[in-house]
Amino acid sequence: MLDLTVDHLLNDVLPAARDYEEAENALTGAYSADQQPTAWTTAAREAQRKASQLAVAIDGLADRAALELSMNLDMVRADVEALVT
Repeated sequence: MLDLTVDHLLNDVLPAARDYEEAENALTGAYSADQQPTAWTTAAREAQRKASQLAVAIDGLADRAALELSMNLDMVRADVEALVT
């Protein structure tokens, strides 16, 4: 029923979340080693890129679910929101 959505979750969203976590850990390490911005700016930019990639991947979940369930995107988001609030 939600094969494309689950596939996207497993193959895109979760790996993007792992990549973001790794980038955040690298940033924390770089900042801990040297608090001067020149020491951690590159790591911060990488973490920002990874966060953006994760956000796009997460957004794609709702799009795929709406297509597979033949629902309006707003309806999918409302249904999910009702489950998590």
